[in-house]
Amino acid sequence: MTRALIAILGLALLVAATAGLLSARNGLIAQREGIHSEWPNVDAALERRADLAGKLAQNVITAAGAEDPVFKDIAEARAALSGSSAPQAAIQANARLMRACARLFLLAERYPKLNANRPYRQTAEELKEAENAVAIERRKYNELLEHYNAQLERFPDNIAAKLYGFSRIDDYVITEEEVR
Repeated sequence: MTRALIAILGLALLVAATAGLLSARNGLIAQREGIHSEWPNVDAALERRADLAGKLAQNVITAAGAEDPVFKDIAEARAALSGSSAPQAAIQANARLMRACARLFLLAERYPKLNANRPYRQTAEELKEAENAVAIERRKYNELLEHYNAQLERFPDNIAAKLYGFSRIDDYVITEEEVR
């Protein structure tokens, strides 16, 4: 009778542990898929901002008649961003684009009549709004990453993560520096 009771208790513990691991696995899968489903929102916000950067560059060319290598840099960065298939590549292309945009704003300061140009001002304002949208989407994405990575460290999820091959996704974190 004692052996039967020990066997039943052992079986109950095994079932509970298996259920716990499967539950942890399913939770990690859901979080990882949430991260993957949030990326298109970030990507769309980055694309919108890239389009506006191109439009702003065109406004500077039209209004100021300026020729500068920054226009080529913006076009190349936009192409790299549009052609990127992985988040890390998009993040790098975005950083390149934002450095070019900073140079574009410096160039635009040389032409005071641009501030009187309605299309330029309107596009610059839209670009600021797009920047806010990127910040919001980036924050959501990073929060999902942080939660997922923290879950990988918690017991018993850390055991399930090792058993089922889950790993950290830190290399996709979008920093403030990369956005600017």
